[in-house]
Amino acid sequence: MNPVRVMRVILLVVILAVSFNFGLWAEVSQRNVACALGLEAAPLLVSLAEDVALVGQIGGAVSAIAIAGDYAYIGVGPRLVILNVVDPARPAFVGQTGVFLDIVRGVAVSGDYAYVAAGRAGFWVIDVRDPAAPDAVGWCATQGPAWEVVVAHAHAYLADGFGGLRVISVAEAAHPTVVAARVFDDQARGVAVWEHYVCVAAGETGVHIFDVANPASPQRMGGWDSPGSALAVAVSADVVYVADEWAGLRILSVVHPEAPAEIGYYDTPGQAQGVAARGALVYVADGSSMQIIDASDAAAPRGVGFFPTTDAQRLALSAGYTYLADRPSGLRVMRVENASAPAQVGAYDVPGYVRAATVVDGRGYLLDDIGRLWVLDVTHAAAPAILSRYAMPGVLNGVAVAGGRAYVAAGLQGLRIVDVSDPERPGPLGIFNVPGYAGAVEAAGDYIYVADSWSGVHVVHVANPRAPKETGFVETPGSARGLAADGAILYVANNWAGMRVIDVANPAAPVELAVCAPPTAAQELAVSDGIVYLADGVRGLSIVEAQQPQTPAEIGQVDTPGFARDIAVVGSQVYIADDYTGLRVFNVADPRAPNEIGFFDTPGNALGVAGAGGNVYVADGEGGLLVLRFETPVFLPLILR
Repeated sequence: MNPVRVMRVILLVVILAVSFNFGLWAEVSQRNVACALGLEAAPLLVSLAEDVALVGQIGGAVSAIAIAGDYAYIGVGPRLVILNVVDPARPAFVGQTGVFLDIVRGVAVSGDYAYVAAGRAGFWVIDVRDPAAPDAVGWCATQGPAWEVVVAHAHAYLADGFGGLRVISVAEAAHPTVVAARVFDDQARGVAVWEHYVCVAAGETGVHIFDVANPASPQRMGGWDSPGSALAVAVSADVVYVADEWAGLRILSVVHPEAPAEIGYYDTPGQAQGVAARGALVYVADGSSMQIIDASDAAAPRGVGFFPTTDAQRLALSAGYTYLADRPSGLRVMRVENASAPAQVGAYDVPGYVRAATVVDGRGYLLDDIGRLWVLDVTHAAAPAILSRYAMPGVLNGVAVAGGRAYVAAGLQGLRIVDVSDPERPGPLGIFNVPGYAGAVEAAGDYIYVADSWSGVHVVHVANPRAPKETGFVETPGSARGLAADGAILYVANNWAGMRVIDVANPAAPVELAVCAPPTAAQELAVSDGIVYLADGVRGLSIVEAQQPQTPAEIGQVDTPGFARDIAVVGSQVYIADDYTGLRVFNVADPRAPNEIGFFDTPGNALGVAGAGGNVYVADGEGGLLVLRFETPVFLPLILR
C-alpha cells in the first residue's frame, strides 16, 4: 500500500477512535474522512475548510417541513429546527440541531428519529426523543445533493439528486447503510412511498416507479415522461400527483404501476415545487402561492382556493392546517378547513435569504431577500439573537449604520433611513429617492454616499435624517456597486469600469480624481492605510496602492475559485465573500504578494462579509448568517453542536 495512504488511514483511525470515545462522531467531517481515505470516486467529498472555525449561525431559507404529533420539523438553512405546534397559531421554538454544512432540503419523522436530507452533507439520523436537544446519531455519505426523504419499513428512501434513488437501511439508527441505488439522467428531487412501491420525481426525466418488496433490489416497474420538470410527488390511493414545475400539477393513475398514465392536469400560475394530498383536495406549493385544487374529477381538476406566498417550496398537512415551507419567509401555518378561503393563522419567522450584513457595537444588521432589515444581538457570537425586524419596499442591497441610524440602499426605492437607536423598535426616519438604482451606501459623519448603479454617486446630507438632501453628484460609467471612504477620498467599485477615485472634500462639488482600470468586475472594496482591496468578481482579489489618490495602481492580484462579491479587511487579513465557494481568507502583510491562508465552504452562497470583535460575519444567502473565526483547527466538524 502507498505509504501516504497508510498514514492517512492511521490518522483517520485515530480521529475516529477519539471521536467515538467522546461521542463526537457527528463532529467529524465526512469530506475530511474522504480526503483521509483518498476517495477519488466521491467528487463531492472534498475538504470544506482550512483554518477557519464555525462559531455561530442563525436563520436561513426554510425549504423542508414534516409534522409529527405536536411538533413541526423544519429545515432552517443548515439546521433542523423543532417547533411545538400544539397551538398552530403560535409555533414555539423547542430545539435545533447543530449546523450541517449544507442546506436542509428534506426531513421525515418516524418513531424516535428524524431523518434529514442535507444536500451535499448527506443523510442524517437525528434522535428527537428529547425535542429540546435533538442529537445526531447516524450519518451516511451520498452522492447528492440529497433533496427529500421518506421512511417506511425500516428503510429510508432518499431522492439524492445526481445520486438518484438511494435505499438506506435504518434498522440501526447509528449505522444507516445504503443497500441499493438507482440513477437517472436528471436529479432525483422528490420521493413518495405506498404499499411496496416507491415513486421518484426525477426532473426532466419525469416519474419513475419501483417495486421495493425487496428494498435491497428495487425493480423498475414503469415511468412517465413529464412535460415539465418533476420536483415532488404525493400518492393517494392509486393516484400520483406530480409537482411538475412550470407544467403545474400533473395527475397520474398508477392502478398499473408498470404503466403509469396521465389522467388529468391543472396549470398552476407559478412553478409547482411541492405537493400534498388529502381526500379529493390537492395542495400545491407553487412558488408565489399555495394552490388548493379539487381533483375529485381527475380529468377536470379545478382550483378552489389559493394564498399568496413568497417562494413556497414544500408543505405538510395536519388536522385542518397546512404547514408551508415558504423559503425566504419562514414557516407559514394556514387554516384550510374552508378550502376556498385559506387563511394564515401562524408563522415562524427567521432571516431567510440573507443578502448583506454589517456589525456595529455588538449589534448585527442583516438584509434579507424580501425587503426586511433584521437587528440582532451578537454579543454572544455563538448564539446570535433576533431583536427586531423592519420591513421596507425595494430590493435591499447594502446597509451602513452610524449614530443610531441604519442607512439602507433599497434599489429602485432609493435610500431608506431607519431609526435603530432602540434596536428592539426600529422605525422610519427619512427617504432619499435616487433617479436610478441604489446599490450600495457608505456613511461619513453628516454625509451619506449612495452608489446609483445606473448613473453614479450621490452625496446626501443627513444632519436632519427626516429631510435628507443631495449636495453633490458624480457621474460614473459602468455600474457603481460598492463604496469605501477614507477621509476626503471616496473609492467606488464600478464593475467593468474599474475603480473610480473621487475627492469629496467639498460635498457640494465632488470631483473624480482618477481611474484604476485593472479591476474588471469590481463589486465591493475596503481601504486600509492607503491600500484599496477590491472584490473583483471573476478575478478574485485585486489590491491597489492609493497613497497618492491621483495615481492609483494595482500592485497585487490573486484569483479566487468563485465570484468575489464582498470584502472586509482586519489587520493584515482580507476576507472575501466568494459566492458559491464560501469565505476565502488572505494574508496581505505584503500587499504585493497576497496569499490564501484559509477558507470555509459555507452552506449557502457567501454574498456579504463583515469583521468585528475577532469574528467574521458572512451573509450566506440560504445559509443565513454565519459567524466564523480564523484559527488553526485540526478537523472541521460536519455538524456544529
